[in-house]
Amino acid sequence: MSKEEGFFLLASPRLARYFSEYASYHRTPGNKWTHYFGITFILTSLLGLLGRLPIGFEGIFGLTYFRLDGGTFLIGCLFICYSILDWKIAIPFIFILLGFYFFGRALPIYFDWVLFCTGWILQGIGHSVYEQNLPAFFNNLTHLFIGPLWIFARVIRYR
Repeated sequence: MSKEEGFFLLASPRLARYFSEYASYHRTPGNKWTHYFGITFILTSLLGLLGRLPIGFEGIFGLTYFRLDGGTFLIGCLFICYSILDWKIAIPFIFILLGFYFFGRALPIYFDWVLFCTGWILQGIGHSVYEQNLPAFFNNLTHLFIGPLWIFARVIRYR
């Protein structure tokens, strides 16, 4: 068993397979670090930008901070997908996503765009300079959703 495979011993078999495949595209320390920051920037800014797109009525019980919008819709969809893969990591990760959402919504819109572009530039640097391969989502779009969870699992040492 490789070090990377042993890292996620508690993960469900399905999630462990996704993590193993994703990890095969992210082997070098430089690429991992650019992804830690890049994915965080992208996710925070994306949730912040989508949070500016209300869906239906404005606010729940008249509270503008709790409303259905593009960001909360994405968080809900991610939570369902992550829970199907492994509920034990999905539950704590939802709180991280909510933190990213509220932080991204609080930022000025231009700063969300700067973070979004910077995040993708970091991703490109990680793959072109350190890994010298294409991003994993070029071969499998589900990796766009696995990346944030993979980083979270590594940070909390989900074993």
